[in-house]
Amino acid sequence: MKFGNNLQHLSIPEWKCYNLDYNELKYQIRLLTQQQQQQQLHQNSSEDDHQPSNSDLEDLHKLFTDNFDYINLFIQTKYGELNRKLHYFQQYFNSIINSEISCTSFLIEIDEIYYQILNLSIILKNLSKFIIIQKIAIKKIFKKFIKYYKYKRQGYKFIYNLKQDLIDNSQSFINFDLSKLTLKLTNFINVLQYEKNKLENLPELNRKNSLFSIASTNNSSEYQNSILPQFTTSQNDFEQNPQSIESQFDLTIYLKKNFQLHALIPNDSYNDILLNFNIYLNLKTLPDSLISYTYLTNNLINEPAIIISIDNFNYSTIIAPIGELRKYSYCILPNEIIKIFINHLNDRNNEEYKSKLFEFFHNSNQLTKKTIDFIVKNNLKPNLKLFCKRKRFIIEQEDQEDYLGTLDSEIYTTNDQSIVNSINSVSNFDQLDYFPQDHLCIYSNDLNLSNFEDSLITEINKDGIIENSHSNFKKFPSKVQSILSNSSVTLFKRLNFYQYQLSCYYNIIPNEEYINNHYTNLLNLNLLKKFEFIDLNNHQLNQEQNIILAKSNNLIQHKLSMQSIQEQQQPIKEENESIKSSIFEFPPNEELSISPNDLFNFDLENENKFINKLMTFKEKWFTTSKTPENPLLYSNYSTYDSINEEPESYLSRNNQQIKYEIEYDQTLSYIYFTLNLVSLFLSGLQLGIIYSIFNNLNEDSQFLIIDNFGIVLILSISMIISILFCLISSNLLHYRNHKPPQFHKFIIYSGFIITVSDCLWGLFLFISKF
Repeated sequence: MKFGNNLQHLSIPEWKCYNLDYNELKYQIRLLTQQQQQQQLHQNSSEDDHQPSNSDLEDLHKLFTDNFDYINLFIQTKYGELNRKLHYFQQYFNSIINSEISCTSFLIEIDEIYYQILNLSIILKNLSKFIIIQKIAIKKIFKKFIKYYKYKRQGYKFIYNLKQDLIDNSQSFINFDLSKLTLKLTNFINVLQYEKNKLENLPELNRKNSLFSIASTNNSSEYQNSILPQFTTSQNDFEQNPQSIESQFDLTIYLKKNFQLHALIPNDSYNDILLNFNIYLNLKTLPDSLISYTYLTNNLINEPAIIISIDNFNYSTIIAPIGELRKYSYCILPNEIIKIFINHLNDRNNEEYKSKLFEFFHNSNQLTKKTIDFIVKNNLKPNLKLFCKRKRFIIEQEDQEDYLGTLDSEIYTTNDQSIVNSINSVSNFDQLDYFPQDHLCIYSNDLNLSNFEDSLITEINKDGIIENSHSNFKKFPSKVQSILSNSSVTLFKRLNFYQYQLSCYYNIIPNEEYINNHYTNLLNLNLLKKFEFIDLNNHQLNQEQNIILAKSNNLIQHKLSMQSIQEQQQPIKEENESIKSSIFEFPPNEELSISPNDLFNFDLENENKFINKLMTFKEKWFTTSKTPENPLLYSNYSTYDSINEEPESYLSRNNQQIKYEIEYDQTLSYIYFTLNLVSLFLSGLQLGIIYSIFNNLNEDSQFLIIDNFGIVLILSISMIISILFCLISSNLLHYRNHKPPQFHKFIIYSGFIITVSDCLWGLFLFISKF
């Protein structure tokens, strides 16, 4: 299927009209190229004899810029809408956290806010996908123009000018940055989860004394779901015990996790991945930081020693590949000592460096001495360096088989000796070499990860498209499966940035095991190609929808539970004293206000009664499950003109979904009952015909197939259709939104048994006569 048709299927359904007008641009390019061909035939001249004027491209240039402006305006408008809604929820949260309300009421409000923030995350995720699709469309149409435009030199100049217009515009979709909003959203989710967990664990806690606020958490990690404790060690243990959870994590994945699986992620999908990890999969996170890897080598072939430094930390970790049974040794040293050590490696004759190092290492333990001695004896020196921003995740925790993950972005490399030999961070990254992809890595001691990595085969074709083949990853934990099946994640076997840098700076071709790490492969990848596959995108959407449905179901069950507890523990207060259960229902003739004083001016006693009656009515007459029904989170409930509109309460939206599900199940019931009756009718009819045929035969007559081929054909088709209809009706029984009643199961399965019995008995009678 052509990309022009694919674009409609890949796009966000509600936002199709804001896509790049790909088909119109392609049509105008075709007209332009046809005009050039006609001019060449008319003038009978070569390209050198006739060059087109700039006016030939003016209309096309205007069409491109109009499309760019249209897309930019839409993105900026949606971004502003998301910002304002998030700000509203933050202010509302701040107002209730400082109010005098019960813990139960507070938890109800938290569930409501959490649900609405979940919806905002869906819109933000769709906006990120929308931007990626536009970038792919632009790349495709530029490529098509260069391919068909006859005058290549002028064509390249035309495309260059358009690209430059996009790059120079800081608000264009090429430069649009969603990371700040993503950070706000994920941090706010962490705040909500933290307060919720705190109250559930300590129900009598007075939250009014809480010291936390939204402003204080936007740039902090107080609310991160860390499971690692803060490390406090004595001076004697300093050299082997990390002083922070970041250092502990980095040391663990390097030394204590035997197996690892690498993947590359397009830069444009970074925010999408963060939303998946933090909100949908709810991974436990550790503080993120800027880190650097300094590679110490001698002959550039053997495995290097590494210095791992974290920005704003006054110590670093040195890891040396000593081999033998231990394989690696390590030590943690102050940065001042490491600076002296690096100077000593570059100038062995300097006695001042020697004396300072001897004095420091005199009382060091054996592991530290072994690490330093290995580097000195093998004459290792700093040669290469890598910088990146690292996010750390705990995916699954199961004792020895826990899964840890890192997401490295903004990756830079260099062999500049002034930078390599410095332990300090770099203030200006423009002088470094940028790696155009992000890096995801999963670490574990689980043998399933090792077996999967061994089965993985990564091939890169001439167009820079990665093709992977591997065994099934169903043995992994569910969260790991979700990560690996994400359309933004492209697996890459044995990704190694040291081998990549060797090929870049020293023109060393990696051996066969690491050949894909050559810079000609890694720098020319087309990871966005996966976004053009409709089936893959649909699978991703279905997977995310299932996760969101599960989370929303937990929210609604929790809120209903809290409301039930509140009704049992407290009498219903008067209207002017009651606390609301929804933040989106306001008295008539009043406008929406985000003032904290105006947020408690309404009561939902009647709405609560109505919801309870509705749920009771449904349980009595339409129930198929003992648990509250799952709300459906639509991928996009917000429209382009919804800036000043506020979404309804999620309980109200859930009631609409329940009504839809009931009507859907009723319609499906009519269909499978009808198919079942038709199958019974056909099976009974064909059995009756067979009985009548063979009962009327006497000893002198014989039923010959060749003389009655039409009857035999009709009977055979009747059997096939009756069994087929019966199978379809049985299958449709399992496509209901709710569990089917026992009466329905009895009718359908009884019909299935009768139909199959009729067909088999008729077939037996037919065969027995021959």
